[in-house]
Amino acid sequence: MEQREWTTQMTRQVGAQVARLRTRPGPDGKRMTAQALADRCAELGLPMDRSVIAKLEKGLRQSISVAELIILAKALEVAPVRLLFPLEEQGTIEILPGRKVPIWRAAEWFDGTDDLALEAEGWDPNVWRRPDQIVLSFRWHRRYLESWSAGQKLMAQQRAEAEAAATAEDKNALMDVVAHNEQLQDKTAQDLGRVRRNMRQLGVAQLPEIPPELRSIDLLPLDPEP
Repeated sequence: MEQREWTTQMTRQVGAQVARLRTRPGPDGKRMTAQALADRCAELGLPMDRSVIAKLEKGLRQSISVAELIILAKALEVAPVRLLFPLEEQGTIEILPGRKVPIWRAAEWFDGTDDLALEAEGWDPNVWRRPDQIVLSFRWHRRYLESWSAGQKLMAQQRAEAEAAATAEDKNALMDVVAHNEQLQDKTAQDLGRVRRNMRQLGVAQLPEIPPELRSIDLLPLDPEP
């Protein structure tokens, strides 16, 4: 397939997804009109005329910009990957000129979940899947930080319950639970610190923000190279 034909095909795929997602019933049971989608795109900062959206949905456009893709995804309240790959279907897609793969594998490659997804002819659950390391690091960073934040809230509640305990025995029992959770929090902070050091080694110039209580984990040196 020629480059221009492949580009047009991908644009048509996006247009079909926009039409599919726009016309799905919302929480109120109503479907979004093309004009409502155009208005929402304008509210988000990138005006798109209703006729432009109609041409896209009908497959009459030959290309779509990254900016338009992002705005349309936000206006439709879906992840941008949903516009590129119709995950509702179970077919294949020509992700590269002349290269067809299952749609879900194309999505995994696109979002960094599995950077070998396009190389495999079939899916073998026994083969270790290699995700993009920077993408994976950001995901683990979020998980550890969310876990630490939830732990902080839980321990604050437990400390308050210990202070309000009716007996010394109950208070001591609750404080033992807090002490155990503090150890878990320290472990989570250490894991988060390792992820952040790994991100620095991978070349991430600006790490995600963390609460002041955790900033000491960035003072540790980089892990030595093997």
